This record gives sequence, structure tokens and C-alpha cells, in this order.
Amino acid sequence: MFDPATHARVLHPYYDDFLANPLIFLSFDPNEAPPVFLINYLINQEDPDFANVEFHINNIVRRTNFLTYIGKRWEKLKVQPDSVLPHHTDYRSTSDEFHAYLLELSDAKSADEGANAWEAIFLRSISSRVVADWLFQNT
Repeated sequence: MFDPATHARVLHPYYDDFLANPLIFLSFDPNEAPPVFLINYLINQEDPDFANVEFHINNIVRRTNFLTYIGKRWEKLKVQPDSVLPHHTDYRSTSDEFHAYLLELSDAKSADEGANAWEAIFLRSISSRVVADWLFQNT
């Protein structure tokens, strides 16, 4: 898939080494039911690869059930946190400790499955301070 007007194309792990870096995260208000997940880019718009990343997100990722998957993971996390966050109860002394745990979990998932695997994006997104604090208080 290719956009002849912008020359943007679909990303491929064999050709695009920058895929080793996180490219997106999701912002949302954890108080909303259900929350609206917004895709935010971690790659600068001035980056020469930005057009390809944006093209890929708009033409591949948004056409999958990615946001549905994220929504289901969020609901499962709220109802069954033990099934999504292993050993999270060991990191509940302070909100800072819990936040650090989420960041470590996110980094480990990125290292294991890739920085742009769906679960890695989910964990990165819930590691935002606002969401981490909400989880600390509500799960």
C-alpha cells in the first residue's frame, strides 16, 4: 500500500529499523466509561519517517480491531487486575512505586514482543501518570 501523492507507505519490520522504537501511545480519561482512546505519535512530525508512520496508522492499524482490543484490555484490567498486571499487589506501597512497576512492566513487554506490539502499547499507555494514579486508587 502506497500513497502516490505523499510517497508514504506501509511500514515493514525488515526495512524500517525505527520500528524498534515506540511510535505511539494512547491517551484517555480513565474516569470516562467507556473511555475514548486517542492515538498520539511519539515520533516528531519533522522526522522523515513520520509520513510513513502516520500512513501506516491510518491505513492499517485503524482498520484493525486495535482500539477494540485496547478497550477490552482496559475493561478486563478494571475488573480483573490480577489477570493483566502480574504481582501488582507487591507494588502498592506508594503511587510512585506502582507507577515505577507499570513502567518496568511496559519496558519488559516492549523488549519481549516489540515496542509497537499491541500489548506493549497498552502497557505504555496505562503507565502515564494520570492513568497509573487512577489505577493505584481504583483497582
